[in-house]
Amino acid sequence: ISPAMRAATDVPLGELTGGWGDEGLPFVRDFLIPRRATQEVLSELRRRKRMVIVEGAPMAGKSNVLRELALSIREPEDMTPLFVEADGGGGSGLLQIIADILSGALGWQVGADDTRTWLRRLSHQAGPALVLIVDGISATRDEVRRDIEELTAEAFGLNLRIVLAVDDTVTRRLVRNETGRKVTRIGRRASVVSVGTLDRREFGSAVGILADKRIG
Repeated sequence: ISPAMRAATDVPLGELTGGWGDEGLPFVRDFLIPRRATQEVLSELRRRKRMVIVEGAPMAGKSNVLRELALSIREPEDMTPLFVEADGGGGSGLLQIIADILSGALGWQVGADDTRTWLRRLSHQAGPALVLIVDGISATRDEVRRDIEELTAEAFGLNLRIVLAVDDTVTRRLVRNETGRKVTRIGRRASVVSVGTLDRREFGSAVGILADKRIG
């Protein structure tokens, strides 16, 4: 299943990547700043955390952290990425969005119930863990929230893990109830990694990469 998931991940990453002049695309070809947040996410995943929330202000670089994560776990045999662009699913839940991805990658029609059954079976099997890398959720859509709660519940094994990028204003609504006094099921299951401004090492890496491109 790993080659199929990696191929399915290449499609959205390719569609979201352009040249320096493509202002509407979040990724630039051959330009990726290594972020400390990515290593923190990897550490949480290798601790077998069911879910990691990557939070930050708009334009902080959350999507680039997810891109770096998806590319960094392509070679190791312990994890396989599946990049999911959630805002491309309209009003669909996460399971239906994944079903649409699988239909395109595998070449046959797959529904949300089929996807649920497949993920549950896969989550209890030996072999590489499937990491769902979910980007593009700007608000706490009920359909997506319900599916995340289900996929991180005890019915699913630890070989299924989720990394979810959200704006920092959304994090509290995901991990706390409406009164703010009680931690939600997602909050109990998730670790939170924050993406902020570039630290000294990250900034130095960015300067070096830009210098290689003759940009100063």
